[in-house]
Amino acid sequence: MPAERLKMRRVREILRYRFKDCLGHKSIAVRVGAAPSTVRETLRRAEIAGLSRGCSIACA
Repeated sequence: MPAERLKMRRVREILRYRFKDCLGHKSIAVRVGAAPSTVRETLRRAEIAGLSRGCSIACA
């Protein structure tokens, strides 16, 4: 059985927490009510799509 897809609102929320607020996977997972593995997979897919370029510098 395939996994349920995330709503775009939740994807945007995960990306905002990661790149604007510089939170880690576990903190994001608690805030959005998702599993840490879901957050990791969402961020991995965003990176593959090129949505994370230049953003990691702001968190350093």
